[in-house]
Amino acid sequence: MVLSRRCSCSNWKNLDYGGTKPQKRRAWRQKGGHEGTKARREKTLVSSCLMAKRHRGIAARRIETLVGMLYKDLSEKQEQIGSAIVNAAFKIHKALGPGLLGKIYEICMAHELRKAGFKVRRQVDVPIEYDGIQFDEGLRLDLLVDDFVVVEIKSVELVNPVWEAQIISHLKLTGLELGYLINFNIPLIKKGIRRFRN
Repeated sequence: MVLSRRCSCSNWKNLDYGGTKPQKRRAWRQKGGHEGTKARREKTLVSSCLMAKRHRGIAARRIETLVGMLYKDLSEKQEQIGSAIVNAAFKIHKALGPGLLGKIYEICMAHELRKAGFKVRRQVDVPIEYDGIQFDEGLRLDLLVDDFVVVEIKSVELVNPVWEAQIISHLKLTGLELGYLINFNIPLIKKGIRRFRN
């Protein structure tokens, strides 16, 4: 941008160059005038963005540290089971699609996981004890894989938030660490798979 000898704007007044008005104008033009102001603003914006990015990185590392303190790492066996559950859900959803009864998906999931070499139990009753009272059929799990991972299967249009709380309760009551809530009645199965930790 070419500046005329007499710039009509008053940006030069705001800068502390000292001296008389003509001297301030001259100093302002030597600093780059309008273009210099724009460049300085862009430089400030870039540096503030970089700082924000750096702070986000620090925050992310802090969150990872806190999560690590809350949850111990899963065993390799649990990670293998989790991966097999997700793969089986994708395979079944691709073959059958959405809209069937939950029991059909449950049977297919059990079949796929058994084919993958895991021990799977369906509709497992878990006894619950409260204040000396024993409930033999207080809790029923859809699938229990290798006595490590709980899988709850749904086939509904809207997932009720209570079900998410329910699977967390299942994990607490059974003392297990990993659980999955899978809703098959959804166009994209990846949006229907939720993983929970105790």
